[in-house]
Amino acid sequence: SKKYFNYHRSAQVDAVSAVQKNQGTEPFITQPEISDLTYQVDWIAQDKAAADSSTRPHSAQSHWAVFLDDNPLSEAVLGKIKELDPAPLLLSRDNQRHNDDSHTLYVDTSDLVQTRAMLKDRISKDGRAINGVIYLWNEDRTRQDSEHEVIEQTSKLTQDALFSMQLVLHLQPVLTDGFNMITRGAFSITSSIDAEPNTTELTQAPLSGLMKTLSHEAPGLHPRLIDLPWHQDKSTADARADARNLLDEIISDSSGEFQIAFRENKRYVPRLNHKALATGTTIQIVPDAAYLVTGGLGDIGLRLCEWLIAQGARHLVLVNRSGVTTAHQHSTVAHLRSLGATLTLHRADISSDEEVACIMENTLQGGLPLKGIFHCAGTSGAMTKISDLHWADLKRTMEPKVDATWSLYKASKALPLDFFVSFSSISAVWGAAGLGAYASANMFLEAFSIFTRNRVIPATAVNWGPWSRTGMANAPGLSASLETSGIKPLAPDTCLNMLSSLLASKHRPITVTDTSWSQFRKVIDVFGIGRMFEHLQPAAPTAVSVEASSPPRIHPAGTIAPADIEQYLKDEVGKLLDLPNRNTINRRTGFFDLGMDSVLAAELLTRIKRAFNIDLPSTAIFENPTIQALTDHIVSCLPTPAKQPATTLTEPCAVNTNQRVQHSRTDIEQMSEQEALGLLQASLRNLQ
Repeated sequence: SKKYFNYHRSAQVDAVSAVQKNQGTEPFITQPEISDLTYQVDWIAQDKAAADSSTRPHSAQSHWAVFLDDNPLSEAVLGKIKELDPAPLLLSRDNQRHNDDSHTLYVDTSDLVQTRAMLKDRISKDGRAINGVIYLWNEDRTRQDSEHEVIEQTSKLTQDALFSMQLVLHLQPVLTDGFNMITRGAFSITSSIDAEPNTTELTQAPLSGLMKTLSHEAPGLHPRLIDLPWHQDKSTADARADARNLLDEIISDSSGEFQIAFRENKRYVPRLNHKALATGTTIQIVPDAAYLVTGGLGDIGLRLCEWLIAQGARHLVLVNRSGVTTAHQHSTVAHLRSLGATLTLHRADISSDEEVACIMENTLQGGLPLKGIFHCAGTSGAMTKISDLHWADLKRTMEPKVDATWSLYKASKALPLDFFVSFSSISAVWGAAGLGAYASANMFLEAFSIFTRNRVIPATAVNWGPWSRTGMANAPGLSASLETSGIKPLAPDTCLNMLSSLLASKHRPITVTDTSWSQFRKVIDVFGIGRMFEHLQPAAPTAVSVEASSPPRIHPAGTIAPADIEQYLKDEVGKLLDLPNRNTINRRTGFFDLGMDSVLAAELLTRIKRAFNIDLPSTAIFENPTIQALTDHIVSCLPTPAKQPATTLTEPCAVNTNQRVQHSRTDIEQMSEQEALGLLQASLRNLQ
């Protein structure tokens, strides 16, 4: 059965009521209103000079960690890195390389605990913090050689990426800069699908979903995704050019971009823009043809079937894993049949090539052509942070999206389909804390739609926002968090009435969402991925929805007692999380273990800045995620009486994250060797 995730919040807001069923053929809302709901990610060229900063924050004493393999790009990057760090820490899956090089650590990806222990020991012996991490393990598994290898390679790449993220998350106490995930050909950057040759690397697409989620869950890690171009031949010259672009981007670190793509030595970044759909478009639903709906007995699948019948479909093939099990399903199937349609129900695992082939064979043996596939199957899985995500759970979430999509493609690629529609999610566009598995699975659907369009298969991916009273939007507590973020549930009839225009579109994957961008950006701008939304409405001042506590009192000496700051934070956290006894909050318990999410973290940050009249970086809550740590951080940011009158508290603590990192680097460089070693040893103890 489908599992839904739960935001750990007691305050709940009912989802927007589903609009009454529209029995006619007129659009449910007017076309201009529909146009307001559709968006597209455009990749825009950005001057490389913005990245090639002459002021490089990394000193000659910097220390780097590189996940590398034996290929031209790894060797080229290593050569550039050694100009900064003569002895970088190298992480390899090749045991022979480990035996030949004392700086190489052999990594067994099946044993995370053992690898963490070895890495901790190596860093302790080196006596140096790590300035940045570069992940190049994707390089040897690019461009699938055959259809049969796609799922195997996708699984391996995703599993290794999850392993690396969990390893790097454990390194945060000794990591002073970012985690850089390098992909190749994972994105298509042209506006029209038909204008670009096939350069989409399906197997690497899910990594983008994981990285977007990581930007929500660990913004202090400064995750960054850099996509290099696909080269037919892996020449040394191409590898050197890619390495130069890659290192310039990482080392300068001046643009604040989360996603960057290089194509033909040009630099591109993504921006989400409004995308109006063509008006008056229709699609042809053939009465004497069959239409396959996966997840056909789910909430969305059943609504889609009714829409197809209203458009003229008379033969529907519904597939799901569990069959008809509820009274609602029984009654709805009976209702659909009463409308004059023939429904064929299959209970099957669509991630299985054999079971999908059997469904296709049975359908075609009925004498009707299969003209359309609507792939609505999927599960979000339990809401789990990447740090706690098990590969088995990630794989389970990917199967109905990734494996099933590929099985459907292989079984139908020779058929004269009019359309192949994948129902994806906005989680693929900007990620979501706790939904790394779901976001990565949906990113595959985006890449698949482009991959197949270049093979003259009319594939479409739609990144839907939550549907009202259906699917995940109906999960307990989720609607409250969505609305706090400015994301409103979509009326199902509104979505269905857009399908004709969506299917007729030959643009990139379309995002459909009813979002208040001013409200949404209050939350998303906290994370590095926020730059993608700068073409939309800028963030408005945060509105406080829960009554804030009074700021701590200022003592006559012009100071605020740390105990008063701590009590203030307990009061605020308790109010935001609706905890019954705020004084019992353990000062060392993580905010996110208490149930805080990114929305509430942004709200807490706003209240602290207002209460103490100090400026804090957007990542302050994530980098100081306990009452104790945040109290200490606020104390360090407050002006002293000698510097500032105590009643104004106007001196900012930090202008931005990059400035904070630069200050921390400067502090470390000015330390004596003994002081720096002591700081590193303290950080290593935090890895336990």
